[in-house]
Amino acid sequence: RALYLSQQRIELLQRIAAKANEAIDTRDALSYAIGEICTHTGWAFGNAFLVDASDSDLLIASQIWFAAQPEPLAPFIADTMERQFARGVGLPGRVLDSSMPIWLEDITRADNFLRRDVARNCGLHSAFAFPVCTQNEVVAVLEFFARENVSEDIEFLALMAQIGVQLGRVIERERFTAKLYFDALHDPLTGLPNRALFNDRVISALERRKRRPAHGVAVLFLDLDGFKFINDSLGHQMGDMVLVATANRLDTMLKAKAEQAGWPLVSLARLGGDEFTVLIEDFDDQEIAHEVARAMLSVLREPHMVADNEVHSDGSIGLAFAQSSDVTAQDLLRKADTAMYEAKARGRAQVAVYDAALRL
Repeated sequence: RALYLSQQRIELLQRIAAKANEAIDTRDALSYAIGEICTHTGWAFGNAFLVDASDSDLLIASQIWFAAQPEPLAPFIADTMERQFARGVGLPGRVLDSSMPIWLEDITRADNFLRRDVARNCGLHSAFAFPVCTQNEVVAVLEFFARENVSEDIEFLALMAQIGVQLGRVIERERFTAKLYFDALHDPLTGLPNRALFNDRVISALERRKRRPAHGVAVLFLDLDGFKFINDSLGHQMGDMVLVATANRLDTMLKAKAEQAGWPLVSLARLGGDEFTVLIEDFDDQEIAHEVARAMLSVLREPHMVADNEVHSDGSIGLAFAQSSDVTAQDLLRKADTAMYEAKARGRAQVAVYDAALRL
């Protein structure tokens, strides 16, 4: 019997490892693992808590769970799905804190089990939980519940720890893929969308405009005035710091403005060097695009401190509107670029609009 039990556990590990290798995402892998473990053990309920992306000391319900007969457990499931656990609190929180599997033979008498009363009312008595880890970091906690009082099984917990490692590899792979995708579409210095992502967003905006002609679309092309002087006098490292500071100031302002009624959809990007672009859409009055440009110039006009140096970095902006249904993203960006050079020719720190007079 011991040999048979051991073989069954090995097969469970192999099935979950195989699924982890081919899972489309973390949710798919966790859902499969929870169902397989419940089926293998005959335990009544299993679910997953995920570490909050913004707080590594907090677990939140993932809404990933399995129960062969969920109706009698409905109050406990509902309570669990609404829970959050801080590090060290409750069964999931203790696993998060220790990074080790934990077994509770009688949850109805456990001091640090916050769902004790509802578990008792639903006829649940035993529980175990184990961490899902990526290297030395706990990223999720899986917990399971049985109707009977089940004695702790050390070998089984060791198996669950191995499963946690296999599932952790899915999350590592998903994070790596997400990072590759992000890096391909974002500027490595400022973290803003790069030329490729900006171009894609302009194409999408122009497609929406074809379906809704009243859907205004415009592109702003910003070039910092005097940036070459900053690079030459203070060095390229200082220049990079100014670019990062400029990106943060513009991004913060545009996000704050987005909360105002009537403000259009705005997307900021860095094309390279000291060139920034902004996509403006979903407006019916061209004056709104001018308002965005003026707000950007106002932010740039204010001196700011960078590495104990007071920096003055005005900018010149070219503005181009999508006037026809056949305009392309490349056309719109080229027109905004042309208008930007006109703004510099007029004395800098101002806005120029692409019009018939600028056509070549």
